[in-house]
Amino acid sequence: MSCEQIMRLAWEYLDDELDEEPRRQVWKHLRCCPPCRSYLQFERAFLRAVGDRDDAAGDTAALLRRVMDALRAEGYRGWNSLMRS
Repeated sequence: MSCEQIMRLAWEYLDDELDEEPRRQVWKHLRCCPPCRSYLQFERAFLRAVGDRDDAAGDTAALLRRVMDALRAEGYRGWNSLMRS
C-alpha cells in the first residue's frame, strides 16, 4: 500500500470503518513508514480535540484553542505561530 493510499484511507482507518484486509494493509504500512505514522497521529489528535467539543455553538475560538492544545500535547510544535498563548 502506498503513502497516497494511506492518506486517502486515514479517516476510515481512524474511524474503524475499514474491512479487515484493508485495515491490515494500513497497519502493515504504518509499521514501516514513520511519515505516515506521524500523519495518522496528527489526524487522531485532531479528531480527539474536535470530538470532545462541548462548547456553545459557534464558539470557534474555544474550539481552535482546544485543537491547538491537543496538537501541542501530541508534540506538534509547528502550530505555535497560529496561536499565541
